[in-house]
Amino acid sequence: MASIISNKSPTTKLTNRSNSLSLPSSNNNNNARSFQRSAFIFVMGCLFGMQVLNFQVSHHDGSLALQHEESHFSHGAHEAPITRATTTISDASSSSMIPKEELKSLIRSELLDLLQETKAELSNEMNDSKHVRRRQETTVNEPPSNDEEDVEIAPKANPESVPEEIMEPKAAPPIPPPDATTTTTATTRNSIPKIPEPLVQPFTYTQEDRERNLKWKQLGRDWRLDDDDEKKAWDQLAAEQRTLWSDANGAPPRTYDKVVLVSKVHSSHPFIGSVVQNMCLVKAAYNYDRKYPWIIFSTMPWKQKALERAKRWAYPANFTVVIDSEPLHEVLGNMTKEERAQLEGRCECCHKTTCCKDSSKLHWDWWCHEHGAGHATLSYLWQAEFRATHLWNHPALKDYKHMIWIDNDALPTKPWPRDPITTMVENDLVVMYDNFPQGSCGNSLLIEKMKMAYDNRAVCKLELTADGHFNSIPCKSDQNKLTRFGLIHGMFHITNLDVYREPVNLEMNRLLTQHKGYKFSRQWDDQIAVTVVPAMVAPERGWDMRRNGFNMSMAHNGNLDGKEKNTRWSYTIWWKYFNHTWPLASRMCSDVMTFAG
Repeated sequence: MASIISNKSPTTKLTNRSNSLSLPSSNNNNNARSFQRSAFIFVMGCLFGMQVLNFQVSHHDGSLALQHEESHFSHGAHEAPITRATTTISDASSSSMIPKEELKSLIRSELLDLLQETKAELSNEMNDSKHVRRRQETTVNEPPSNDEEDVEIAPKANPESVPEEIMEPKAAPPIPPPDATTTTTATTRNSIPKIPEPLVQPFTYTQEDRERNLKWKQLGRDWRLDDDDEKKAWDQLAAEQRTLWSDANGAPPRTYDKVVLVSKVHSSHPFIGSVVQNMCLVKAAYNYDRKYPWIIFSTMPWKQKALERAKRWAYPANFTVVIDSEPLHEVLGNMTKEERAQLEGRCECCHKTTCCKDSSKLHWDWWCHEHGAGHATLSYLWQAEFRATHLWNHPALKDYKHMIWIDNDALPTKPWPRDPITTMVENDLVVMYDNFPQGSCGNSLLIEKMKMAYDNRAVCKLELTADGHFNSIPCKSDQNKLTRFGLIHGMFHITNLDVYREPVNLEMNRLLTQHKGYKFSRQWDDQIAVTVVPAMVAPERGWDMRRNGFNMSMAHNGNLDGKEKNTRWSYTIWWKYFNHTWPLASRMCSDVMTFAG
């Protein structure tokens, strides 16, 4: 039985000079284990399935013959038949059949012997396989030798003694000899090209993080503002950033007069954290060397502590908070009865789902419904109206010509590669915008408002040319429907305030919210106001940033520049994995990174 199951192969030799190795496929660990499992299952099936075995006990002339049905089992690519086993027990003195229990014991002993022999053969083959593999690894890693030495791996066996039906398959092809350039392990490793490090690095809590958290507890989150070493590091990183990113090749940037950075929030709480974060990122991206002032419009007065903190982060640039509205009870008191009733009818819910019966208790956080514009808080509706009509001639902006508007949730992800103010000044532009179109206006009442402001002229379609300029298509004389009037994305744009303050344009933006409209409306918002003026006055002076070489990569609502998805929707999560790509901001702003955007 052992001689039948054994799969001894002819002698396998390894020649050092040729580095060739001939191995039989049966020496594979997986095949050996598979064969072992198959044999074990077969044996156990015999032990526990004797009640259903089809065996025949015959007693003739004092002889007992036990005959099993012929069975086969597969091993690798060949099959080894187990021939019919016949056990003859002579019992001349007895003419009766052998007892059932003695017959079971006899079968059990034969099967156990078969199992032991099979396990021994499999163990030997697995040991031979491990030995061959170790010799292969050792010899391949050694430099070639001048001596032709044959290493004998397995004892020599006579192939004729192995039955033809269980002969080993042909050996695997030999490993080709190494090239001259890869004669050693070191040379082989050096020939493999290095894979660059991935952009995404796993977040780990470092010793620097521990030290920073300790300083937070001792000195506060803004401790870097009072650290002279930190400021020196900022100066050095800013100089390196100018060399790598600036289109001026490291030269000090040019600063222009009458430029202001503007944004709007409802109040200092809970928005102070997002204001500080945004100012820090814009400072690292663009304003570190230019020091343009900040103006933040706010509906509610700021707390003194929040105001002082924002001023410290804006320094050396000026920081000003401007209140843009009277208290709500005064605004409601100045409305007519019809306007008040219409507003209370739209804002009968104190939030999205739970409605309140007493609409006289309106406050800024109440949710209001507007047909065609969905739900929004009263404070959000006010900011849309303020930016559409009241922003352009506000006294706080009268001394400025170019306004860089940045929404509080529009966050830079890298240094700005070029200065957009330089392009605005040199080309006398009306507006530069980060994204177009961000939706479109389909309300045909806009045609009526444009004709009232611009001497019976109106634009029914606004599109973008290949070179990134506006192309305005006027309305026909009998046309009373907009074809497709795309809108500038309001989250980030740069406007020429001198153009928007012209009387005809101020009248257009006044009619936008007051002609056939009502107080606290979202339908006529800032995106329409920013877009209509260049579309009517000078479409060729309205430029798209991307199509004119400005890839700003501003993160807003999970997108970059409103065009493609950012790698992470949440800015804080993006910052955790990608802040190392922006050294200056990483050193300056990591302590104030709290707003997800």
